[in-house]
Order: sequence, then structure tokens, then C-alpha cells
Amino acid sequence: MMYEFVDTNERAKRGIGAIQTIFNDINLDEYLIDSFKTLNVTGRGLIAPEIEYTDKVGGAGAWFDSIRLPAREIILQAKITATSNEESRRTYNQINRILNVGVRRLEFTDESESYFMAALAGISEETENSNDIVVEISFMCSDPYKYGDVVKTSSVVPSDVVYPTTPDKVTVTLASAATSVKVTNQMTGDNFVINGNYASGDVITFEFMDDPVIKQNGASILDELDIASDYETFNVLAGDVVSVVPSSATLEIELRRKLL
Repeated sequence: MMYEFVDTNERAKRGIGAIQTIFNDINLDEYLIDSFKTLNVTGRGLIAPEIEYTDKVGGAGAWFDSIRLPAREIILQAKITATSNEESRRTYNQINRILNVGVRRLEFTDESESYFMAALAGISEETENSNDIVVEISFMCSDPYKYGDVVKTSSVVPSDVVYPTTPDKVTVTLASAATSVKVTNQMTGDNFVINGNYASGDVITFEFMDDPVIKQNGASILDELDIASDYETFNVLAGDVVSVVPSSATLEIELRRKLL
């Protein structure tokens, strides 16, 4: 008869929990499988606007001054497990290295179709009188929305774009020479225009980031953006129709689903 011997000093592998935390494309529960376990997450649910108002003097009610969505705070509760003080220090160093990288994608495996853009905002932990501690890690999302998969369209904005959304990228491919290219949201009238010399077959890309990027066949032409363009405020919503001039050009719009 064969016997299997077990090393009683070896720690058993810990199972991964139902919710796993992914930050900057690193799954903490898998990367630190023997030392980090997501227990609970709060802050991803309902959110209410912040309202500023001025009371009506001598009358009932008030005037609304502004209505805006606040930043979103997401709090992660996790258990950190170690067999020694030295292992605790190594785990803390790894967590600090992973989380202290500024604004990055924050995802959870129970909602894998969407993500937040978040930055580490704070960590609270129990007194270090044990190698097993529960910590609360808070992330701040200056943008309270969460985002989903990329949606592509050539004109009509899909029905699942339920909040005003700025495209990730707009690509125009010219079928004839032109001295200007204009993209317009026909529902709002907002548009952006570039003026220059463009040949048939040229590919013009408009990228909407913190700093705008406009390229002609890969070369920057940001200085050709018309000063009257609505580039920084251009957005679309379900049912909007986007057009391009010259009309013979082809148009592709890339945007991400936006949810609260």
C-alpha cells in the first residue's frame, strides 16, 4: 500500500474569492494568491447628484445654481495573510508598488464587462499585532462613470450609448482631394473642422484625450484644427447622426459604453 505524506509545515493554497480586484491589468487576488484576498467592495452602486441652490428671498423654494455628479469613491476591503513579519513586509511592498501608479483602470471580476478610471486615495488597516490583517483600500474616481467595451459606428450612434459620450477616436478616410474636413453631430450641431491639403486615400484620425491628437496618415496636424471647432465638448448620444464633409469620405466612430 502506498502512503502519501503531507508536510504539516507547508501552508495550504488559499482559494480565490468570488470577487477579485484588477488594477492596471494586474489581478491582485491571483498575483498575490497566498497573501491577498478581496472580501468586499462598496461604492459601485447608486450615486446621487450634488445640488447647489439659492433660497428665494421672501418666497417659497429655491433656485437651482448647479446640478452635478460628484467624484466616486470605491472602497475595497481585503485580507492580507502572511506567515511572518518578513513576509508581511514583502507583501506590503508589492501592494504599494502595484497601487501607487496614478490613474489606471479598476475592474472587478463580478462586473467584468466594465471598468472605472481610478487612483489610490487611501489605506486604513488594523494595528499590526498579527500577520493576518484586514485593510480598507479607497480609490478615487474623478470621473464617476464606468466604461464598457468599444462600440463602432459609421453614422448612427447605437442605442446602448445612454449618456452623452465623447468618442475615443474618429477616423475619416478620404475618397477625393479636399482642403477641409468637417465632422458634425446633426442632432446637436456641434462640429469640428480641419483646414489644409488632403489627398484622396488620406486617413485622418481625431483622438479625444486630455490633450487632443489629430493625425494625417500618422503625422500630427493638430495646428490645422479650426479655432471655432467644438472639439473639446464634442459628444454623442443614442440616436444621434454624425456626418462628414466631404460626403464621399468614409467615417468610423469609436466610443465606449458609459454607465453609472
